[in-house]
This record gives sequence, structure tokens and C-alpha cells, in this order.
Amino acid sequence: MSFPVKIAEATEKNIPEIVGLWKELADYHSNIDPFFTRKKDGHINFKSFITKLIRSEDAKIFIAIEDEKILGYTIAKIDLYPPVYLLEKHGSIYDMYVTLKHRKMGIGNKLWQEALKWFKALGLERVELSIVPANPISSSFWKKHGFKDYMHRLFIKIK
Repeated sequence: MSFPVKIAEATEKNIPEIVGLWKELADYHSNIDPFFTRKKDGHINFKSFITKLIRSEDAKIFIAIEDEKILGYTIAKIDLYPPVYLLEKHGSIYDMYVTLKHRKMGIGNKLWQEALKWFKALGLERVELSIVPANPISSSFWKKHGFKDYMHRLFIKIK
């Protein structure tokens, strides 16, 4: 890498590039499981979703930048539990993606550390995320950072 990778909070000007990375992430997951195949206008819906998150106080999108190019991103958000539990809110990681060419360089770790710092500053005690079990890259990454199973989500096709 010619310039050091910088982690920053995304702004609306970053949205087109983040949407491009999301397309790569979605296509990668659709190769693992066709369930994740994106709709033709999926990127438009994702653009709307992240625009709302960037404008929200309950979410942050962190980007890894080198020489004005975004190499990866993560979406960190505050979510609420149902009002039956003692713990009322938690942090959630919605996405984490680093371009194939820039993996294994510590960029994912830097993105995670920035999200973690934000969650801690908010006084949150717990962070949750979902992974695709057939994706060994994400499984390994998150387990390396101390994440462990606490629930399994099951499905059945009924058609």
C-alpha cells in the first residue's frame, strides 16, 4: 500500500463507493448460498438504507481509505432488545467488507476496533452480529475477535 490506511466515518459523498463494495459482498454471499442473490434494484434499496444510517445518531458507517479509495467498510448500529430483558440495547455489526485485494492486511481489524470504540463510548455492554456459517472468512475473523455462538437461526423451505 502506498499510503497508510485511514479509518474514517462515512459521509453521504462516500455512498456510491460503499454501494459498489456492498454489491461485491452480496455477490460473494450469493455464490455461497443463492438465498443472498440480490434483486436488480437491491443496490438502490441499500443506498437508501445506508443514507438513513449515515444521517442517524444510532448508527455509524466506518470506511477504510487509502489514497482517496475506499478499501472496506463496516456498519455499526445501536439496536434494542424486546422490553422483557434486563439489557435494553446492544451494538450490532450489520456488514463488514474488505476488498479481496486488501484482505489479510489488518484493515478489517481496524474497522472493528473503530466500531468497538464507538460502542464502548456509548456505554454498551454487548455487540452482536450474524454470519453465514458457510463463509469461513467471516467465521474465522469474528471468532478471532472473541465472538461466540449464543443462538442459532434455523429455516425451512416450504415451497
